[in-house]
Parts: sequence; structure tokens; C-alpha cells
Amino acid sequence: MSPRTEEQFAEMREASRTIILDSALELFGERGYHATSIAQIARKAGTSQGLLYNYFDGKRHLLEEIYKRGFAEIERFIEEFEEHKLTRANLTKYIESMFRAMLEHEKFWRLFYSIFVHHASAEEVAPFIERHMQASMTRMTTMLERLGSERPGEDAYILGSMLDGVAIMLISVPSPDAREPFLRRAAELITKTFYQSRRRK
Repeated sequence: MSPRTEEQFAEMREASRTIILDSALELFGERGYHATSIAQIARKAGTSQGLLYNYFDGKRHLLEEIYKRGFAEIERFIEEFEEHKLTRANLTKYIESMFRAMLEHEKFWRLFYSIFVHHASAEEVAPFIERHMQASMTRMTTMLERLGSERPGEDAYILGSMLDGVAIMLISVPSPDAREPFLRRAAELITKTFYQSRRRK
């Protein structure tokens, strides 16, 4: 058998990191951040604590990496949307797509909002959350300027609050069949509210 290449070793390391992160995400969501131990994460991931520490410094590092991975998905949608003309139809489509992306990564967003809303263990990732929120607000402000809002900074926070509220409701809806019409209607109403900002006087 030929010896493994550096590329193969890199793939194995990335696969191990992914399994550990997935295990931590599931346990943080089920038990809570503080109630979950490194030993429990290692056991669920099928690895040793020593090997886990080869990849991550501890629970805080795991939580930060989980957040980075989750936010990266949303950032990709934002970047794709920014390449298109800002029309009412495109804005509605963008909001719908964002909600669907969140539902595809439901475990992450449940964890995020449990920390964000209830402030449980928020100190562990507060600086990272703050950087992400500021970046999101800056992008949203730019988008609303393109719409013609005269107060894009204020509107960005209002829009962000509406999106967060709908997202929390979506992940609380137990029936997957009920989610699609809910998110479509929510996207239409949010678009209607903020597209009218271009007509402000």
C-alpha cells in the first residue's frame, strides 16, 4: 500500500475536525454550552480528548469555530445577492433564500439564538458576535441606501430585528410543511415594508 500523501492527511484532519464540530454543535444544542464537557464531545465524536485538543484549544475555540462555519453560509448568500440588481422581486427572493439556508443549518441557528436571545455563555464569543453583527449592519445599510432609504442606518437595525424575529419563529414551527408558506409570506411582508423606504419624504 502506498504511503498517504500530504493532501490525504489534510483531508483526514479536516474530516476529523468536522466530526468534532458536528458533535459539539449537537451537544451544545441539546445540553447547553456550560453543561457540555470536552469528554462528552470527544466520546460522541468517537475520538480521544487528547486528539480533540490537537485540533481545538477547548470549548470556547469549538464554539467560535461553530459560529464561523454557520455565519459563513449566510455570508455567501449576501455576497451572491449583492451581485444582482436590487429589485423588489430580488429582495423577496433573497430573504426567502436566506431563511431556507438557515433551516438547512437549523441546529446551528437554534444554538445561536439560544445564546443571542438568552445571553447564555455569550461572553465566550461576544467579540466575534459583535464583529459579525457590525459587518451585517454595514452591508444591510448599504443595501437600504440602494433602495433609497433616507435613514438606512436606522432601517438596517429594524430590518435585522424583523429577520431575526421571523428566523426564531421559523425554527420554532414543528411542521416542515408549515414552514415554506410562512417564510414566503414573511419575505413578502418584509420586502413590502422596506421597499417603501425608497418613497420616504
